[in-house]
Amino acid sequence: MKYQLMQTLKSHFLANIEKHKANIEVMLNNPQGIPEHTDWIESVEKEVEKLAHYDDLHSAFCKHIEKSEPTKTMLNETSEYQFEHDSTFYTNT
Repeated sequence: MKYQLMQTLKSHFLANIEKHKANIEVMLNNPQGIPEHTDWIESVEKEVEKLAHYDDLHSAFCKHIEKSEPTKTMLNETSEYQFEHDSTFYTNT
C-alpha cells in the first residue's frame, strides 16, 4: 500500500508538471487563446509558477521521502528479507 501511495503522489506531481507545460505551449503558440487577458506575459508567468511548484514538490519528495525508503527485494542482501538455503531440499531421500 505504501508503494502504491508513493507512486500515486509522484504521478500526480508529474501529471501537473505536464499539464502546465502544455498550457504554456498553447499560450506561447496561440496568445489569442487566452480569453480576456491582455497581459500575456503575466499569464505565462503564472503557469510557470504553477509548474515550478509541482516540480519543487516532486524533487523534494524524491530527495527526502523516496530515497530514504530502503528497497526490499528478495535479491537485495541489505534488506530485511534473506534467502535461506535449505540443503535438505535438494537431496534425494
